[in-house]
Amino acid sequence: MGAANPNVKEILYIGETHGKSQSIHKRLTTFFKAARVGNKIYKHSGGNRFNRELSGNLNNIYAASFAPLIEDERYLNPFIFYAERKLILEYVVNHSKLPLCNCY
Repeated sequence: MGAANPNVKEILYIGETHGKSQSIHKRLTTFFKAARVGNKIYKHSGGNRFNRELSGNLNNIYAASFAPLIEDERYLNPFIFYAERKLILEYVVNHSKLPLCNCY
């Protein structure tokens, strides 16, 4: 497939996960379950918004992830929060709006 481009307009959601109890696999699973079912049954606001906006249609939906290699644990979570916000800001600068499934 190749590397994902974080600046394309087709991006629907930018999110983050961290910690030992919330692996990327678990977080993506929760997103896709919420996206399919909606009604806030699964606790993922981006997935629930996806369901409301796109009626749970998961055809041609792809996920990309990034795992930073940071050895000092003190910097890991702050970097993850920073990276998410930076990607969202870059998207807004490039497209003048938030990704469809991000809201604040």
